[in-house]
Amino acid sequence: MDCGQAHAKAPYSVESTATRYVVRVQNSGGPFLLAVEADGTLRGSGSTTVNGRLVTAIKGGSASFAPHSQSCTISTLSPKGTRSTAAR
Repeated sequence: MDCGQAHAKAPYSVESTATRYVVRVQNSGGPFLLAVEADGTLRGSGSTTVNGRLVTAIKGGSASFAPHSQSCTISTLSPKGTRSTAAR
């Protein structure tokens, strides 16, 4: 998951409701839901904070990291070839 310069992995589950599938993202900065549309678009709303980390140095084959958090709006993610309104 990317939010500005904050990058993190977050567990998620896909649930079936009576009318559609929903992706439930268990983000540490605030969980959120994404509705799965028929064309594969993921649609959400609100905002969340991504608590990730940034590479601060690379020496040889080792990287050093520092914590980094950033808040972003949850929006729409569309498959390639369709319009996306997601904030980056």
